[in-house]
Amino acid sequence: MTDYASLHQIIRSLGLLERSRPYYLVNLLFVVGLYSIVVGLALNIPPSLLSIVLISLVWTFASVQTGALGHDANHYQIFSSKRYNDLVAFLCWNMGLGISNKWWQDQHNDHHFFPNDVNRDPSIDISLMSFSEEQWNKRGSLQRFFIRYQHYLYFPMMTFGVIHLRVSGIIFILRNKKDDYITELGGIVFHLILYSVFIFSILGFKYGLLLMTLHHALQGIYIGIIFAPNHKGMPVITSDFKVDPMLQQIITSRNIKGGSIISFFYGGLNYQIEHHLFTNMPRNNLKRAKPIVEQFCRSQQISYHETSTQQSFREIMVCLRRESRISLNK
Repeated sequence: MTDYASLHQIIRSLGLLERSRPYYLVNLLFVVGLYSIVVGLALNIPPSLLSIVLISLVWTFASVQTGALGHDANHYQIFSSKRYNDLVAFLCWNMGLGISNKWWQDQHNDHHFFPNDVNRDPSIDISLMSFSEEQWNKRGSLQRFFIRYQHYLYFPMMTFGVIHLRVSGIIFILRNKKDDYITELGGIVFHLILYSVFIFSILGFKYGLLLMTLHHALQGIYIGIIFAPNHKGMPVITSDFKVDPMLQQIITSRNIKGGSIISFFYGGLNYQIEHHLFTNMPRNNLKRAKPIVEQFCRSQQISYHETSTQQSFREIMVCLRRESRISLNK
């Protein structure tokens, strides 16, 4: 039996699970600075195709880094207080991005409990895609048509990622109508109004619409680049494949090489194995935990998969192409 308790004890004894509020304060100030640049560019540069592209790039980076802060708050990495973490998550997701925080929590918790489980992980339950024969058998005829070409459609589909997140969140809120659903909806409405007024009042309709379209598409691509390598193309858990829950966290996850630059770009999620084993570990401590976890896996003869961003997408494409070819034989 694998001794995960000893690994946890080592990590805790090194203080790697302790909150890092100064780090997150600097991170927050950095994100605020990015938004300040966006406002400054929009107010001071005459609208043009080049300026819209520039604003979109900076705004996309700011938006996804906002989501990364919200993600960490939902994992209680920032404060020891649940209330303060929930407040930061609400400000980041609902008001900052116009995406339901409660929906994100619900989906993301299931993902962490059941990573790459085709029956229980919503992150790989993508209606127009299939990662196993079991998923293929559950798809309708229209879905199967798209699955046959999923390796071609994967990147174009990323551009609609933020729209999907927003719509899914609103549907979730309206269906469940929990006690705070008015607050959840209010935060999203506030974001959408402020977002639209800012864009169209400064840039007008033509350039405003162009910025809005490009910003949403780039956000979807950036989010896809971060999240796809984490688990896509890694072993999937099907009904006839049972595995120890802690082992599942490791063998279904993929780390991305690259050091501090990649970690900065990925919001720390390039250390996906460590994040899945220690979900409340502050982002800046994941790098220190990596060699400890890697050595543990080596001693236990557990596969620890780490590769480059480019290779991760090659592996994803191989998986998608394999599943699409299987579908052609059905």
